Amino acid sequence: QLILRAKVEQARGNELAKALGVSSGQAYYLEKQGRLYSPGAIKKALELLVDADYARKSSPTPTRVLLETLTVDLCALN
Repeated sequence: QLILRAKVEQARGNELAKALGVSSGQAYYLEKQGRLYSPGAIKKALELLVDADYARKSSPTPTRVLLETLTVDLCALN
């Protein structure tokens, strides 16, 4: 979620760190990661993570299978 917020914030550097409530080092890496993906791809990745978490907690499917599926789905985003 922080990557998405860093992507849509108009601030950079220390201003971004302050807006997100993180250190300037964290803000740097959040900015860097945010440049790699579109906002839509970040939102989709978050949805995939939430779905995988829910499935892990409520499904009889082995965690390993869920994680492998999640990995493939995340790789397919870019």
